[in-house]
Amino acid sequence: MTKALAVKEESKIVEFDNSIFSQYAGAGAEEITQRDLKIPILKVVEAMGDNLKKNSSKYLPDAKPGDIVDTAINEVVGRSVVFLPVKFKKSFIEWKDNKIKERHDEEILAKCEWRSIDGQRKGNFRTDNGNEVSETLEFYGINLSSDGNPWVCVSMARGRINAAKTFISYLNRMLLPSGQKAPLFYKVWDLSTKEEVSNDRPYNTWEVRVNGLLEDREDAAFVLPQALDFLKVMNDGKAAAAEVDDDAAEQEECAM
Repeated sequence: MTKALAVKEESKIVEFDNSIFSQYAGAGAEEITQRDLKIPILKVVEAMGDNLKKNSSKYLPDAKPGDIVDTAINEVVGRSVVFLPVKFKKSFIEWKDNKIKERHDEEILAKCEWRSIDGQRKGNFRTDNGNEVSETLEFYGINLSSDGNPWVCVSMARGRINAAKTFISYLNRMLLPSGQKAPLFYKVWDLSTKEEVSNDRPYNTWEVRVNGLLEDREDAAFVLPQALDFLKVMNDGKAAAAEVDDDAAEQEECAM
């Protein structure tokens, strides 16, 4: 027996009291703000999008239109995910040079004009300096299909607004057995992609179907605390969707 082992065997083992963590809940994270936490977006691949351009840093050789990409890891995660919504937010995103300039609340529309794009029927709100402002409906929640960071944002704008409003209608009708309005994380949903056509051009959008009740899942006792933690972070204003710069072609492809 080595001297080191002998010393270890002779020493007294002190049991670790993990209740000390409760005394210091949140310690060290006091200055974490919304700017520090960026939630990855689940994004739909479009035929003209950067994920299919070989000269783009976002190029994915195996990606196809209609695939879903996790922007945190820039990888295809399939064509459907199991999703538990936690928080809904409406943003009005201002774009400049095909990049997100700023997120606004609805008051920004009072400072905008509605203008057509290239003289076509489709259009959007524009600021005085010509920046586009697009209504964006964001569903923050847990990607139950993920093996990594489960917190994600499913962002729907332009041609996907209809899918977003359908999802909102489903969520708004959820009731508990008591008749009370259910929290968003009461049900689990399947989010998949489907092809639609607008102005004779195909594009991919979201399709939403109910998967079941959270309480019926085997991992419900593990998932619910994650949902509550995420909800608190969102309500404290300490998180927002990561800003993903889409090229103009990709934005226009799913415009209505």
